[in-house]
Amino acid sequence: MTDNYNQLSEYELQLLASSAADGDPEAQFMLGEYMIEHSGAQEDIALAAQLITMAAQQDYEPARAFLTSLGISGMEQAGEEETPSEENLLREAEAGDPEAQYQLALSYMDREDGEEKDHAMAMEWFARAAENGHEMAGDQLRFWNYVDRLKEQGMIPEDADFMQVMETVIGLAEAGDAEAQTVL
Repeated sequence: MTDNYNQLSEYELQLLASSAADGDPEAQFMLGEYMIEHSGAQEDIALAAQLITMAAQQDYEPARAFLTSLGISGMEQAGEEETPSEENLLREAEAGDPEAQYQLALSYMDREDGEEKDHAMAMEWFARAAENGHEMAGDQLRFWNYVDRLKEQGMIPEDADFMQVMETVIGLAEAGDAEAQTVL
C-alpha cells in the first residue's frame, strides 16, 4: 500500500470520517487505508479492517480488490446473489457461527433502507460472537459498553452520531482515561 494521504489536514480527515460514518463506501475505504498507513495500533487496524469490509460489502471495487489482495476469500466474487440474506445470516448465527454472529451484530448497528438500528440486538450478537472467540466482536462489545456508560453519565448525548462518539472517546483517551485508551 502506498501512502496516499500524507497531505490530509485535520479538517479533511474530519470530513472523510463524517462521510464514512454516513455510509459512503469510498470514504470508508479511504479512511480505512489512512488508518492502516498512519497507525500501528491494533485497535486502529481492526477499525480500518471493519471500514474496508463495509465498503467492500457495498460493492466498492477498490475495497474488494484490497481484501482480495490480503487473501480474504469470496470478496472478489461476491455479488448480490451471493450475499447472504439476513435470514441465512440469522440461521448461521443461531447455529453458533461467530463470524455470522459478528456480521449480524454489525447489521443491527448500521441498518439501511429506513430500518431502525437496534443497539440492544447488536450488543447481544456481539456478546455471542465474542463468547465464541470472535476477537473483533469482543473489541466492539467493550467499546460500545464503554460508550453506553458514557451516555448514562451524560458525557455523550443519546442521539450522538458515530463521529461525536469517537471525538468524545478520543478526547478522554488523550486526557489519560485508561478505559478509553483500552477500548480504542
